[in-house]
Amino acid sequence: MWGEAGSVEPTGQDLPVLQHLEEALLLSQDYALAHLGASFANCLDRMAWSQNRAYVEMGKNDDFLNGYGFATLSSPQGPIKRAVPLGGFILLGPNVHYPGHYHPPREIYLVLTPGARWKIEDGDWFDVAPGDLILHEPSVVHATMTGDEPFLAFVSWLDASAREDISWA
Repeated sequence: MWGEAGSVEPTGQDLPVLQHLEEALLLSQDYALAHLGASFANCLDRMAWSQNRAYVEMGKNDDFLNGYGFATLSSPQGPIKRAVPLGGFILLGPNVHYPGHYHPPREIYLVLTPGARWKIEDGDWFDVAPGDLILHEPSVVHATMTGDEPFLAFVSWLDASAREDISWA
């Protein structure tokens, strides 16, 4: 998820999922963390949208890739120059399944919009709501599904790792 080295084409404003960004930002305004969505909207021009090269190399399908994008906030190449934590905003379009995957770093999600569902390890799918904080310990399998609306969240890897250090479950 982090930095130019892991980007694949399309990047920037060419990502198909960005057609859902305005709707996601509007959705985020109706909840307790509206100020975070508004702050994100105010700095969009300084953030680079990308996709993880590993997802294409692993043969992820076009439905997923067309519905996924990441805006880097903190990274060695981001507007906030940091090696750790690496963070930014993830945008998923409507009706997207982010397949089960895992990675070495601990990861947190701060949910900004309603309507998504989560699965951790072999547990049942559960609903997440704006304001929910989800922690994935190292190498824990997790997956996400969106409903009829786009999904926006702040996400961060709390430990150093290469962007491509992702494995599919």
